[in-house]
Amino acid sequence: MEIDAIRSDIDKINDEILDALIKRLELSKEVAEYKIKQNIPVYSKEREEEILRRIGNKAGVKAEYIIPVFEAILDTSKKLQEDIITGKEGK
Repeated sequence: MEIDAIRSDIDKINDEILDALIKRLELSKEVAEYKIKQNIPVYSKEREEEILRRIGNKAGVKAEYIIPVFEAILDTSKKLQEDIITGKEGK
């Protein structure tokens, strides 16, 4: 496979990842709204560990490369939720 074809495939996957991340952030907003109503803190160590364990198991031998990506995604989701809860979202 030529490099241009490989890069084209990567670009398509990047677009899919972007779409999935946008959807995930929208769901994080819904979680923040629920947490506000229920007076639940943003951070749940147990939930984060559960997510990373499941992702790590699913990623198998590639877990060492995948886990940091998901840690960044979780950090971004927590930041968004904190911004929503404190009224800073979009400012």
